[in-house]
Amino acid sequence: MFDLTGKTALVAGGAGYLGLPVCTKLAEQGASVVIADINAQRATEAADEVSKTVPGSRVAALRMDIANEQSIKEVVGKTVEKFGNLNIMVNATTVAAG
Repeated sequence: MFDLTGKTALVAGGAGYLGLPVCTKLAEQGASVVIADINAQRATEAADEVSKTVPGSRVAALRMDIANEQSIKEVVGKTVEKFGNLNIMVNATTVAAG
């Protein structure tokens, strides 16, 4: 597929049923991955799962509320601080019907 070594991806909704496979595939291709989710515990669990599935991967979990501009700015800043860059952003959030 693609060689994403040296690239950093931020996946909003990364702990969800759409986002987790995206995070795993990005890590398999060599990207450092930030799993950002409104649910911090699920983000941490998803990061642990990706790390186990893709040994040696660089994965971080952060809480992010995509409806809050300040939250997004903070996560982008933390991503760049931790991995040195931000090259890929994916919105894998879902909205529950209600």
